[in-house]
Amino acid sequence: MNRIKQWWQASSRKKKIITGSIVALVVIIIILIAKKHSATPALSATVQQGNVVSSVVLSGTTESASAVSLGFADQGRISSVKVKEGDKVHAGQVIASLDTADLQASLKNAQAALVIAKANATNNTINLATVTDQQDTLVQNAYNTLLSDHLQATPVNLSTSATAPTITGAYSGPMGQYVINVFTSGSNSGFSFTVSGLESGFTTEAATNTAVPLGSHGLYIQFQAGQPYGNSQWVVNIPNTKSSTYTANVNAYNAAVAARTQAIANATASLAARNDNQSVANAQVTQAQATIDGIMAQMQKREIIAPFDGVVAAVNVKPGQTTNSFNPSGNSSDAANANISLISENDYEVVLKTPEIDVASLAVGQPVSLKLDAFPGESFPATITSINPAETIVDGVPVYQTKVAFTTIDPRIRSGMTATATITVGEKDNVLILPVSFIHTDSRGSYVYVANANNKHTTQQSVVTGLRGSDSTVEIISGLTAGQTVLSDAQ
Repeated sequence: MNRIKQWWQASSRKKKIITGSIVALVVIIIILIAKKHSATPALSATVQQGNVVSSVVLSGTTESASAVSLGFADQGRISSVKVKEGDKVHAGQVIASLDTADLQASLKNAQAALVIAKANATNNTINLATVTDQQDTLVQNAYNTLLSDHLQATPVNLSTSATAPTITGAYSGPMGQYVINVFTSGSNSGFSFTVSGLESGFTTEAATNTAVPLGSHGLYIQFQAGQPYGNSQWVVNIPNTKSSTYTANVNAYNAAVAARTQAIANATASLAARNDNQSVANAQVTQAQATIDGIMAQMQKREIIAPFDGVVAAVNVKPGQTTNSFNPSGNSSDAANANISLISENDYEVVLKTPEIDVASLAVGQPVSLKLDAFPGESFPATITSINPAETIVDGVPVYQTKVAFTTIDPRIRSGMTATATITVGEKDNVLILPVSFIHTDSRGSYVYVANANNKHTTQQSVVTGLRGSDSTVEIISGLTAGQTVLSDAQ
C-alpha cells in the first residue's frame, strides 16, 4: 500500500514539471509573436533626381542709405532758411544761408582787380575786344544778382493771412513785376495760379511739395501746405528794393560798371605802352585770383547745400539766428550749433545682423529676396552691398552687419520697416536627393539602409553626401542610384 502511494506521488510531480514547461514555452512564443507584430515599421524613401537649394534667412529693418546732418562752417546771422521738414531737395540746392552782403561786395572788387591784373600781365598782346567782353560779362553777372537776390512774393491785399510762397532761382529777364493770381482748382494742392505782368499766358498747379517754374526766366515758386491761398493775389518785384542786400547789390553792380570802365581804359593804354615788368604783373594776377578764391571759400561756408537728392528730416535753424561754426559731434549745448538733417528720398537699404555661422557663406553681390511685413505676399529683389568685417556683440553673441540694397526703387518703402531676407547660398540642379533623416553617420562615415525587393531586409550602404538643402533634403554624390528604396532603420 505504501509503494502504491509513493508511485502516485512521484507520478504527480512529473506531470506538474511537464505541464509547467509547456506553459512557459507557450508564454515565450506568445511574447515573441506580440513583439514582432507590435514593432514600429521602418519609414521608407526613394532616391530621386531633383534640385537642392540651400538658403540663409535673416531679419532686419530698412534704413536710409544716405543720411546727413548739415550745418554752417562759418559764423554769422542766418539770412534765409529755404526748406521745412518733409520738403524734397535736389543735389546742389542751397537750403539755408548766412548773410553775405559784405562778401558779395568784396567779391566784385576782387573780380575787377583780377581783370585789371590780367590786363597788365598781357599788355603786349591784349585785345581790347576781349577785355570788353570779359567786363561786359562781369557787369551782366552783377546785374543778374541785383535782379535775382532775395526775391519775395508779397500780397496785394495786406489782410491776406496765407503764408507767402517761396521764390527761388536765378532770374535772367528784364526789370519789372510778376503778378500771381491764385484760384481754387482740382489739382493735388487744391489751388492753381496764373501769371501776368512780365510774362502772361502761364497757368499751373500751386504745388506745395516742390518748386514749379514761375514763367520762363529762371524763377521757381513753391506754396506752403495748408494755407488759404484761394482767390489771393501776389506780386514779385524785380529787383526787390526792400531786400536787406539790395543796397550791397546795387553797390556791387556800380562797382562792376566802374571796373569795366577802368579795365577798358587800362587795356587801351596798354596797347600803346608795353609793361616791361612782366613778373610783377604776373604776381599781381596770382594775388588777385587768390583773393577771389578766398572770398568764394568764405561764401561757401555761409551756405548749407544739399549733397544729394533727398527729403528734409529736421530743420533746427531760423532766420535771424546767430550761429557758430557747425559742430558735427553734437557735444555743444549751444543752440546756435543746430543743423538741418537730410535723408535720401528713395535710396533705402536693409541692415541685417548675420550670425557667425552664416557670414562665411555670404558675399557682396549675392542676390537677395526681401519680404516686408508692411506688404505681405510681396517679394522685393535686392543685392548684398557690404559685409562689415568687424563683429558687433548683440546679447553676448557676435554678429556681422550686412547691408542689402533694393534693386528697384519703390516709393512705398519707408525707414524702419521690418524685413526678412532670403539669400540663396548654394544650389544644385538635377542631382540625386534623399531626405537627410535617412542618412546615418558614425566614425566610419555616412551610410543608409537599402531595402531589398520585398522591403523586409536591408543592406547597409556607404554614401557620400553633398549640398544640404534648406528643405531637409541632401545631395547624394555617390553610393546610390535613382529609384532605390532606403529605410530609416535596419531590418
